[in-house]
Amino acid sequence: MKLPNIVIICVVSLAAISPSATIAQNLECCSLSRFDNILRQVNPSSGSTIQTQVLTLTGETIVGARGLAWDGVSGQLYGLLELQGQVGAELVTITQSTGACTSLGDTGDTFGAIAFDSAGTLYGLTGAGSATPRTLFTLSLVDATPTFALTLTGGGGGEALAYNPDDGLLYRASGGIGGAFQTIDPNAGFMVSDISFSGDDHGVSRAMKYEGPGSNSFLLAGSGNMLHRITTGGAVSVIGSMDHTSKGLALKPENIPTLGQWGLIILTLLLLTAATILFHRRAAVATG
Repeated sequence: MKLPNIVIICVVSLAAISPSATIAQNLECCSLSRFDNILRQVNPSSGSTIQTQVLTLTGETIVGARGLAWDGVSGQLYGLLELQGQVGAELVTITQSTGACTSLGDTGDTFGAIAFDSAGTLYGLTGAGSATPRTLFTLSLVDATPTFALTLTGGGGGEALAYNPDDGLLYRASGGIGGAFQTIDPNAGFMVSDISFSGDDHGVSRAMKYEGPGSNSFLLAGSGNMLHRITTGGAVSVIGSMDHTSKGLALKPENIPTLGQWGLIILTLLLLTAATILFHRRAAVATG
């Protein structure tokens, strides 16, 4: 007995809406500003803003941001927010569609960047003016408690941190030409290797995010609200101008379906289950 046609249709539908088939749709680039409470979706090819969403946190006034990162394991968007009357940056989860934030806790210091690795570990980097300056920590996703990892040296204006899943290394940028561009290996005792900046001078390093598998390059927010591209070898080039001072860049992980895709996947699986049950019942009757 042949499988019902609906089974074939379901399998084809699942393949069509799988994450690997919708990479272009899922590569959303988000940015948080140092000086307001707006989450922006930006065009990574030009730096222009596509759409905005106001962030809210119950009982608090958000005056700016200090970091943004997507967890590729859970699919959750996280932010570091600057709250009125609080010294330490607040770690929150962000619902992108509504801007509603949920507090996880006060990090206790003025962190300037965050980044997730492939395993879902969140790293945070403090700035030059922090109580514990230019120091790498891991941050708890339960209560934002920082755990010391490494003290860094050198640098210039700003701190930026990003993870490269292709080589398993963290990358730290601070300042422009003459500043610090370094790799940090979490799997080798946080060993640091120096790389020199070259090309366009971006002045300061405000935010950084790896562009995707095989890209060997990062998006980098620099001085003058300019968006740059920097290769893993340190070569910097200008992309375009942004309408805000970015202090957090995040690209939506490629393997996370949209809400619409999840709906189609669930519906298709339900139909596939029903078709399989029907097939087995017919087979049992036929062999009766």
